[in-house]
Amino acid sequence: MVKRLDDTDLLFKSLADPSRRKLLDLLHAHDGRTLNDLCEHLDMTRQGVTQHLGLVEAANLVVPCGAAARSCTSSIRCHCRKSTSAGLPSLKNRA
Repeated sequence: MVKRLDDTDLLFKSLADPSRRKLLDLLHAHDGRTLNDLCEHLDMTRQGVTQHLGLVEAANLVVPCGAAARSCTSSIRCHCRKSTSAGLPSLKNRA
């Protein structure tokens, strides 16, 4: 039987990975980055970045703001950006 993760589990799972924390930092610094731009900064494939984006989206930390696959962009949700800025000013240096 597959256990369904609740919202809190998804939140902590999405923040547990250094690549996803860097992804959030990149989006926090500049909302609306393209998928290709994220790939360059994260040194991973489009598929890898897409999987990471899927998890942080499921945790309600980001929301996609583009429809086309090549120009797919994501932005951090406004309410999460404020709480991320106040509680976790920089996630990239945490291990």
